[in-house]
Amino acid sequence: MVHYTKHAEIRMSQYGISREEVEDTLRNPLHLFFDFSSNRYVAIGTKNGHGLVVVYEVVHGEKVVVTTYHTSKVDKIIRAKLSSGRWIEL
Repeated sequence: MVHYTKHAEIRMSQYGISREEVEDTLRNPLHLFFDFSSNRYVAIGTKNGHGLVVVYEVVHGEKVVVTTYHTSKVDKIIRAKLSSGRWIEL
């Protein structure tokens, strides 16, 4: 089961991102990273040709989505986070 923070629900509403899109990204990410700065996971998928970023944590074995957004600069974000050492690909 996937849970959502209030912040995540607000962002999903603002950006027009559905639960189905988020959960599909969590099930089948194109890339999966761990963010050392926040101790959270980052799943990357796609939405309408843009990157879909889903940030989540695992609490008692269940995923809790903290935030999500789409971006046309997903490759740039990935490169920057990896080169800074903030993210590691899983």
